[in-house]
Amino acid sequence: MIVDDEDRFGSAQLRKRIRAICGNLDIGNGTPVADALWSALNLDFRIGGRMDGAAVLNALTDDEIDNLACEMMRIYGERDSECTLPLGTIMASDQVGDVRFGHERWLLDAGRPGLHAMADIRRDAHGPNFELLRSHITRLTSNLPCDRLGLPSPVFIVDTNERHLLHFRPCIEAGGVVLQRWTNCTDAPRFAAASPTQILEFAESIVADMQALWDRREAIAARAEAVRAIAEAVAAEHGVEVLLVAVDLSQQRDSARVDMEVHYLAIDEAMRVGPVLGFFPGEDDYTAEFHQVPTGVSHRSGELAKLHQLGADGRIDDMAAAVAAAAPGGAKAVFAKLVIDYQASFEMSTSNTPMFVTLYWRDGTIKADISMAGKLEWYGTRLEIFGHFLPETASESLPGRTVDSVALLPFPCACRIERVRDLVGGTRLDLAIGTRLINLTTGRIWDEPASDR
Repeated sequence: MIVDDEDRFGSAQLRKRIRAICGNLDIGNGTPVADALWSALNLDFRIGGRMDGAAVLNALTDDEIDNLACEMMRIYGERDSECTLPLGTIMASDQVGDVRFGHERWLLDAGRPGLHAMADIRRDAHGPNFELLRSHITRLTSNLPCDRLGLPSPVFIVDTNERHLLHFRPCIEAGGVVLQRWTNCTDAPRFAAASPTQILEFAESIVADMQALWDRREAIAARAEAVRAIAEAVAAEHGVEVLLVAVDLSQQRDSARVDMEVHYLAIDEAMRVGPVLGFFPGEDDYTAEFHQVPTGVSHRSGELAKLHQLGADGRIDDMAAAVAAAAPGGAKAVFAKLVIDYQASFEMSTSNTPMFVTLYWRDGTIKADISMAGKLEWYGTRLEIFGHFLPETASESLPGRTVDSVALLPFPCACRIERVRDLVGGTRLDLAIGTRLINLTTGRIWDEPASDR
């Protein structure tokens, strides 16, 4: 959700004044200060909830607007800073570029106007920040031998978690190894939210990796040869392929023994043919007998055949099915994305705080992340509801009841409660979450036959 074109308090005139006062001033990564401040005032109006909110904001003087713009630039450029907006909302930074309005995190997104909810910002390397990163790397390596590695490209892989990576082309001199780096190593909550200074520091760190790879290319080539031999034997045994051998040197530039990863072409987390990662620790005596073969290489082909016999693409857990049914545009539109992608995100409007949902594949099952800042959070099997307290006597009676019977969520949820715990500021419900089969094309969800479990 972007807070940019919205006008929650009906004042086009105020927006014109903000633009006139701020002019072409930039907040740091391509976002005009005027757009960011307009977003902040809309958030203050919604979160503050004051009846006189529109009148207070429309009565701001030019000096007050100028001061607010300066405060916004300061807070987005510093850590551990805060100020109070006109209607009482606290705007505070934890890290550079990581800013909370009340309980909600709203970030800059390089190349897009206004402020954006953290859940609505892409995690990969893209846009102006990515171009800036590449330009810094080009400049910093212009007179170095490691410039022959070229420039990194974004790669997305799902393993036990999602991995937004940067890959260089294979380095022949280092045994064909691919230099790898996690994208979000900027200290900002998202790559696109990083400041120009953070992007420069990230580029300098990547160039240090490039230099380390080049300087140690002979030793790394020898290590890669041993790793590749084990991986090729594993691949031959299980009928899969070795795509590449990768190394991330950011934490092991000077290590005598270098950990590596092998990317196999096997059955991935979404039960499709795709990359599956295998880890190879940097031990001299590491042999095939010690290698832990990834599940996607060793077991998922049989599971995939079983699913296809049942007419299913995979499984979906109860919470993911419940929230998908309430998605704007319907569940089938969400499922259509999951046919080809590893995840699908959408926003659900509520009377106040927006709710952000991501459905994602993990080990052949579609799961959900749900976030409604300051209201509720869902992860794993835990539903945390903030501002909702239960007396001890009531808590003891809840196990076995459905969520719908005790809390009003923005979507129907018949999952049953197993345990109730107190939280600071709310209540945590541990839920019983089962899984069912799903056909993503038809949208059908059904119980797995007992004989096939």
